[in-house]
Amino acid sequence: MKYLGLTLLFFASVTICSGQIVTDQKEAERLYKESILETKNNKAYFSEAEKCRKLINSKSYSQAEASCKLSVMLVEKLPKSSYMERHSAYKMLGLAFIRQRKAQEAITSLEKTLKAGKSNLDDTDSETGEVYFLLGQANQLLEKTELASDFYMKAENTFRSAFVEIDEDEVRFDYVRILGNILETHIILAENANLKEKSEKYKKRLSDFKIEFAKYLKE
Repeated sequence: MKYLGLTLLFFASVTICSGQIVTDQKEAERLYKESILETKNNKAYFSEAEKCRKLINSKSYSQAEASCKLSVMLVEKLPKSSYMERHSAYKMLGLAFIRQRKAQEAITSLEKTLKAGKSNLDDTDSETGEVYFLLGQANQLLEKTELASDFYMKAENTFRSAFVEIDEDEVRFDYVRILGNILETHIILAENANLKEKSEKYKKRLSDFKIEFAKYLKE
């Protein structure tokens, strides 16, 4: 009976171990399949995102809208941790909308851009400044002058903060160029709305900016 008990105990332990092996194998197979699917989704997203970007650069905005919408669909299949991919996808779609003067659609997409990036970005990051500027343009198209002005100011302040944060002159030259563009756009906004006092105020800001960043404006 003693030996019988040991035998039964042995087989029981083998059965338990076998069950664990089967479970581990199934888990490994599941993780492998998920990895393959994630790789496939990544490739599909990045390929479509590149197509979207190229169509915008070539000014094929209607085609870009369709491609950017597809890239948004694909990015939503990526892991939840793919914050920056979502940020980029929604931003490019917002830009495609703006270039077609579809302001409200652009605002909806750009608000999703800010939401996607909030875990990784703040108001010291140039990526956030870009979205603020685009939101300014979208609201300008809707003739919401005050709201557009607020976003242009946010964009300017964000790029100024990003300029301080970055320690590479090559990047700083780009930031200064963008800052100049934001200020000039702000002036145009005020002039189009016949806000002479604000127009003069922004012109003074642009003049001060050219003195402040003279080193980066020589080229």
